[in-house]
Amino acid sequence: MSALLVVASSGPADVRFAHDAAAQDRLLRLRGVRADRIVLLARDRTDDLDARVRQAIESEPAGSSLYVYIAGHGDTRGVRSGPRSWLTPAMLRAALAASHVSHALVAVEACESGVFGRAATRGVVVLTAARTNESSFASRYDQRTGEWLGDEFSDALASVLRAGGSPTLAQAYSRIASGVWSSHPQLYGNARGLRLGDFFGG
Repeated sequence: MSALLVVASSGPADVRFAHDAAAQDRLLRLRGVRADRIVLLARDRTDDLDARVRQAIESEPAGSSLYVYIAGHGDTRGVRSGPRSWLTPAMLRAALAASHVSHALVAVEACESGVFGRAATRGVVVLTAARTNESSFASRYDQRTGEWLGDEFSDALASVLRAGGSPTLAQAYSRIASGVWSSHPQLYGNARGLRLGDFFGG
């Protein structure tokens, strides 16, 4: 059981994505995922985040379960990972296929993140913050700092994780969707037989 947390946008106005990923990290550890099985990747000046994501996914041992969380600014191409690069559904699908993991759950916090439904394939389930044609929205505005501290979809996902237990992915999706008011989270792929605990412990 492993997790890859990706913060694809790192500008001064994007602190909420780092907060979202940090919350995911804390919850993974609380639910029993070993710290050495959690990898956090963030965009930097090298503009090679997409290559680092591919390498991290493809290095996963065969037969393992992998959770991938991606947060950043998106559009119909995918999630922007640099001035000239994107994390795309095609790249993600290819990397997961090359990794030979037994199952993967991908959660994408981004506008128009429904495009990542194309990454769903056998053994890969994709959960997105929004449909292909709509925005996702920030949450928890801090008037003191003038910053948004989180995102609505990621907050709903964290709430389900904090509740404990191991609902099916379909049940978890239903609870997440009911907690998001400004967009329409989507679930892609065959989630039959898969539970939250397969990726998060607990």
